[in-house]
Amino acid sequence: MELGFLTSCFDGALLDKVHLANQLNYSQLEVSLTPSSIQCLSFFDTQLLSSELFENEVRISSLAYYQNILTEQKRLRQMHIDNLYALIDFAFENGIPQISTFIGRDTSKSIAENFTLLDSLVRPIVDHAEQLKIKIAIENCSMPSWDKNGFPATISYSPELWDEMFSRIPNQNFGLNFDPSHLIWQKIDYTKALTDYYDRIFNIHVKEVFVETDNLSRYGIFGKQIEREHPYDFGWYRPAPLGLGSIDWKTIFETLKEKNYSKDLTLEFKSENKSEAEQTLIHSKKYIEECFNRKDVLT
Repeated sequence: MELGFLTSCFDGALLDKVHLANQLNYSQLEVSLTPSSIQCLSFFDTQLLSSELFENEVRISSLAYYQNILTEQKRLRQMHIDNLYALIDFAFENGIPQISTFIGRDTSKSIAENFTLLDSLVRPIVDHAEQLKIKIAIENCSMPSWDKNGFPATISYSPELWDEMFSRIPNQNFGLNFDPSHLIWQKIDYTKALTDYYDRIFNIHVKEVFVETDNLSRYGIFGKQIEREHPYDFGWYRPAPLGLGSIDWKTIFETLKEKNYSKDLTLEFKSENKSEAEQTLIHSKKYIEECFNRKDVLT
């Protein structure tokens, strides 16, 4: 099992995060990319990056492109699709095994119509990645922040939708970037989901949240509707240090131990600066090692 973190955890150069990973004994990075940063890939000094990764004993586990692939804005949709093809080719050329992304949703169409779009637009992407032996991992966030009323803005956030997704695209290189923090507030049994979809899980996002049940009872799962101050102001949850929130990580890690999990664990969080991120990474690694009752479980 390899432990890493999503590079969007704080602002800074990628090489700084490679050095921090080495310093704190993290072995991999999920590199977060935006549409604008993808345009720079052809100018990126891959030889320098490869040298730094090798010297610091850090690998890139995934290229993360968390965008609304099926957006109703057709020019934007085509840009996202083109970018995914570019990322797959870049991953193949540089020995990176996985692309992580969202499916998204065309909100002008029904769920059924969106799955038709999945067939026509996403399946060819997965097929191309399969030819190059690149995995495509879908994170299961419902992305309510993309909708002005806080409604789901993807078609990949629940077991019901995963079943339909995998029936449409059964390729073995197509799976989940599994994040329990997006299941707990939907009242989905994340430990059962972990077991039921274990073979489809390529990576686990370790992200802690504290669900404020009194506020959840007031606002409902779609969050505040009248006094929302920003897209993520749902009123019933907040980030928390790992092990001090509402997710039963000890049970999750126990399940992984029983199944001899050997894939990636990736910490996802947001910090104000590098110093704060460093403290979060130190705490989180210590907590995970304590849960596994050994210090050599993470390479």
